[in-house]
Amino acid sequence: MGVLAVETATPELLDLVDPKRQARFLISGRRAAALALANLRDAADPSQPVLIERSDWLDAETARALADPGRDLDRGPLGPLKPVPCADAGSCRAALELARSAGLLPALWIVAADVSGVSLSAEEIVSEARVPHVEIVARAKLPLDGMPDTQIVAFRASDDGQEHVALVVGAFGGSRRSSGYIASA
Repeated sequence: MGVLAVETATPELLDLVDPKRQARFLISGRRAAALALANLRDAADPSQPVLIERSDWLDAETARALADPGRDLDRGPLGPLKPVPCADAGSCRAALELARSAGLLPALWIVAADVSGVSLSAEEIVSEARVPHVEIVARAKLPLDGMPDTQIVAFRASDDGQEHVALVVGAFGGSRRSSGYIASA
């Protein structure tokens, strides 16, 4: 099974890897429920990935609009969407987890591709993706008049790739002189 992230797939790239327009569209069960597909048997379980049959109208831009919840109010109704059974639900779940861990929308094109060089199993991808951590990407002292020692810290979460900022007022760097206060945005 070869996959291509919907979020990064240009129409040209999709045409290159899927010239016969047979790639199926894979989304999470929760996204399928949000798209009102839960009344269809192959999309009824929100914990299971949902594979959607390719249609003439389902192109790269339309798939991106369907995958992105932020665009739900920007588009009109599309369809019909036809869910089909996932032959290997474990691999589909692992592929969606891999997209999430890369900070991408959990929406993929399933394309016919030679992936013989892949050495990770579906279980390894899922188990590795479930261990989120936070990485500090920047830290600086912030001189504020009338305030104790203050820092601004930027960090990135591994599970969604989003960056966050914390304002640390008071004790930091191991000092125990004051209690310290953290405000995040």
